[in-house]
Parts: sequence; structure tokens; C-alpha cells
Amino acid sequence: MTSKSVNTLQYTVFFNDLNAALKLAYTVRVIKRIWPDLFQELQLLENELKQAWIERGFTADEVKANGLTELIWDLKQLGWSERRYPLEVYDTHTFNIIQQGIEPISNEVLSNLDLGRFPFIKRYRVCDLLNSINIEDTLKAYINRGTRLGNGPSSTSLDAISLSDFIAVRRPTPVVPGAYQAQRASSLQTPHIALILELGMNDSDIEAAISDFRFHFSQAQHNHGLAGEYANKIFSDWAMGQTQESVEEPISLITQIAPVLAGLTAYDKMMEFGGIERRGSRARAAKETAALFAQHDPRNDDHKVGKWLGKERQKIENMHLVFLKMNCPSTNPA
Repeated sequence: MTSKSVNTLQYTVFFNDLNAALKLAYTVRVIKRIWPDLFQELQLLENELKQAWIERGFTADEVKANGLTELIWDLKQLGWSERRYPLEVYDTHTFNIIQQGIEPISNEVLSNLDLGRFPFIKRYRVCDLLNSINIEDTLKAYINRGTRLGNGPSSTSLDAISLSDFIAVRRPTPVVPGAYQAQRASSLQTPHIALILELGMNDSDIEAAISDFRFHFSQAQHNHGLAGEYANKIFSDWAMGQTQESVEEPISLITQIAPVLAGLTAYDKMMEFGGIERRGSRARAAKETAALFAQHDPRNDDHKVGKWLGKERQKIENMHLVFLKMNCPSTNPA
């Protein structure tokens, strides 16, 4: 159990979502180092999916807000949607356009795509990898509005909280290999949803699959007008960002948030400026990142940010080695 010194609803949600998003952020940076061409191939296909939806009358902002490319990636990769907005409601016309567009666009853009060529998607949704957290934007939001995370009632209170007190972070949904779901509605008197597990799955994957299934069962109940107290509890746990993951979190204290985000932001800038081998790239990255803090903020310090960059770089290097051993022992790092 991680320790937190703030217990407001908005901090709890931000804390849980940020930790989940950071785990994926490190993964994405390692994937780009080991499989840059494969990752770029997925990025180009993502752009084609966006354009296909725009040609059907949606704006770029609507495609992003409604997760329309996610629906197609999930259909291709999983066979069902993992987009988790359980109480989302569309007008009938928009809903029909979306439903009628998913399979045709998938056939148009992804029909020749063999996902078996991408060794890094076994436990990650393609759409999550392609749309992982924007670290610099999150850092800026935290600098500007981080103090609001401590405003208001505790995480167990039902008092209203202003949306401006929240910092939104895209929450990834892990893939559980060996778990499959199926729904039958038309052929049975009452709708059913099933979870099918491969017998060779390990304990942690079995528990994760059952946890995921609870959400999908509750969502199916809601969609058929059958939701009750159980579904409400599952949705409440989901909204708070509660997960079954027990691995060490990237952040355990509120004081670690800025150093981790600033360190990763500086790392990204360093890579943009030519990487660690490029003379001056590290110093330039640390200086530009430090400048994001207010002039009199003690974190506006090139040397301090440089140390944070070094720590985040080491995390990525360590994960890089793990990936090479687990996923492609014969592959040389990029």
C-alpha cells in the first residue's frame, strides 16, 4: 500500500491514474528504443483511422474525445471494446454513425495488419500505447493547478467538487493474455456475458481477468437497464482508479510527483535534442524543463532537474534490459 499525505477525492483519482499512466509511459519509451519502426507503423495507421472518421463527418477533436480510433483498435486486437466510460450517452443518430463505421473502417485500414508482428502488445492495448500520457502537459497542469488537489472534502465525502480542481490523466487498461469475453443476447431469453480463461494462465493473470470481468459484467447490466448496487460499486471503484496491480508504484508520495514528471519531461527533450550522445542535449533539456517552473520556485533549478532526468533515464534503461530478456533476447537495442 502506497502512502499519501493528501486524502481528497481529486488527489486520490489523480494519484491512481498518474501511477497507471506512468507505468505505460516508461514502457512506451522503451518500445520506441527497441522497435522504432514497428511503433511508427502503428502511429501511421492511427493517423489513417483518424482521417477515416473525419471523412465520416467527425472533427479531429470529436474523434479524440469519443475514442473512435480506440474502438477500432480494440476490435482488431481484442474482439471487444475496452473503452471504459460506463455512463457515456450518445444521441441515437451519432450512436448509429459510430456503430456503422467501426467495422468498415477496420476493414478499410487494418485488414492487412498482422498484429502478431508486434511483440510488445501482448499486455498492452495498441490504442493506449499510441495515446499514452503527455508528460509535459501533465507537468504544466500540475504546476498550475497542483495545489487544488488538496482543496475540499476527503475522498469518502459526497460533497460537490469543482471540475477545475481535477487534473485529468488518461488511464490505460492492461490486456490480460488468455482471457476472452463473449456476449449472447438475441439467442437467449435473457442476455448473458461470459468469461473464458486459458487453463495455463498464472494466478495474477486469473485474478486480473476476473477483476476486468466484473467491470464488463456491470457495464452489460447498465446497457440492458439492469444495473443495481453491485454495478454502482464497481463503477465507483473504477472512477477512483482502484486496480488489482500490486507492483511497486512509480510515485508513492505527493512530493515525488513534480520530480518524476520534470525528470521525464527533461528526458523527452534530451531525446528530441539528439539523445544522450549529442553534446549539450542533456543540459539544454534540463534548462528548458526547469524554466517551466515559476522564477522563484526552488524547482526552477537546472542542476536539480538534471538529477531528476538522470533518475528517470536509469528507470528506462533498467526496463530496457528487462524487455530485451523477456520479449526479444536475440534483438540488439536501438
